[in-house]
Amino acid sequence: MLFGQPIRQMGFFAEDVRESALEHSRRFGSGPFFVVPLNQTVIARPGEDGLIDMSCAVGQWGTMQVEFLQEAHGDHQRFRDMFDMPSDKTGIHHAAIIVDDLDAAVADFAKAGFREKLRFKPHGTTLTSVFIDTVAEYGFFIELYGQIPSLLKLYESVAHAAKTFDGTDPVREGRPAPIS
Repeated sequence: MLFGQPIRQMGFFAEDVRESALEHSRRFGSGPFFVVPLNQTVIARPGEDGLIDMSCAVGQWGTMQVEFLQEAHGDHQRFRDMFDMPSDKTGIHHAAIIVDDLDAAVADFAKAGFREKLRFKPHGTTLTSVFIDTVAEYGFFIELYGQIPSLLKLYESVAHAAKTFDGTDPVREGRPAPIS
């Protein structure tokens, strides 16, 4: 059990987030997916800060959110480089967990022998997530988020959009409509 918290999202690398989301929707009935650019995102590794140019598509698959990540090709592919594998790897990248206390959860993972690999902060937000290196044991990273109202609203909006999703327009640009 991952510290008593459910996995809220599975994240996958993709060469094309739109195509991957469309294929996932066709195969599994998931969706709708919302494509969001995450340009100029601040990331930090021990001793290194930088920017990243990427896009993601998020959609609902049953009770879980699915995210596809696409990083712009270039010299510094920080998310791809998280793997000690060839940089053309696609497939599962992380499982996201929302925790009550981000710092305490990071410390708990450290006590269990898992190190922090990266901190991720979209430009212009207070949102921070921490990627924990669990690749050797689980085959993917654990992404931890604190109880951030804007993130919780996004999860809620994506899940709400799925309730009336009939397969029409499975890949949409922009964020889902907020729930009023």
